[in-house]
Amino acid sequence: MAYISLYDESIYGLSFFLFFVAVVKIIFIKKIDFRLLYALEILSIFTIAMVVAYYIGTRPDNTVGDTETYVSFYTDLMQGSSNNFDIGFVVISQWFVFLGLSYISLFVLVPFLLLVSYYRLCLALFGYKSSAPLIVIALFIFYPFFLSLSANVIRQGYAVVIINVGLAAAINNKYKKSLASSFCAILFHKSSIIIFPLLLFKRYIEKISFRKVMVIWMLVSAASYLGVFKNLISYFFGVLSNEMLLIDYSANPTLDYQVGFRVDFWLFSSLSIFFLGALKALGKADQGEGFLFCMISFLSIFHIAMFDIAFNDRFGMYAWVFYPLEAIYLVRIYGFNFVHYSARRLK
Repeated sequence: MAYISLYDESIYGLSFFLFFVAVVKIIFIKKIDFRLLYALEILSIFTIAMVVAYYIGTRPDNTVGDTETYVSFYTDLMQGSSNNFDIGFVVISQWFVFLGLSYISLFVLVPFLLLVSYYRLCLALFGYKSSAPLIVIALFIFYPFFLSLSANVIRQGYAVVIINVGLAAAINNKYKKSLASSFCAILFHKSSIIIFPLLLFKRYIEKISFRKVMVIWMLVSAASYLGVFKNLISYFFGVLSNEMLLIDYSANPTLDYQVGFRVDFWLFSSLSIFFLGALKALGKADQGEGFLFCMISFLSIFHIAMFDIAFNDRFGMYAWVFYPLEAIYLVRIYGFNFVHYSARRLK
């Protein structure tokens, strides 16, 4: 079996170039026409996204993970056979087959769209004049879950692309577009259905206090540790499996996947609660970022409740994928506050 890694000199060079463009933008933002700087930024993002996408998309067929499964699926489509994959993914694959494209085109497209849509979400959060989106993308390239969505669970990768578009719309208060995007994401990976109710009740979620989120997190964590959700989840997923709506992997006795409460998963998913608390402490949670951070926290809490099913990390992925964005947003705010506080002290 082959392995793929983004940690080589060429990718490091691309990341460094994005940092360089970010520095150029910071230095010349008030000295050069902003449209010129923005054009340079867009050109840099699209070029690097294409290079990274080609690097990932042209990986060997026997790469560890689900690559062989998708190659087999695409080969069957070319021969006229069908598959029970999510309808959205099947349709886009059939379109590629109709155009005479190989499965490599399908593999190249998902990392490219992931980077571009993530960048679009960063613009909605940070603003067009900020250099932060460049820094986020420079780091996101090396984020393990970007590689996982791009080279392993690519159906979920396509779903996250559409979710990014929907979240950018939600931040800009485009309610109908955010709901439509969330619904379309379900067509590519059924697990993304957990995003829809959060966007549907956006106005209520963004008003929830951090104290209430903490209480929900502690109660769900305790219930997950005690196995309270186990029977309910087993029954629910069993019913859906019998109705052919999903595959209940937990029913496979030979499956090598640890279910039940996991400290490592719990700690990593709980990191979103820390991010939300840090944002609330700064009094910056009344705008679009407040909803985004709160939504990510609820996604993490939902993942903690799902510890008793196999491949529950698919749910955790919807929160984890946004950690780089949250971290840089908080660093920028705290850095800005520190600089201004220091400036006042020096006066």
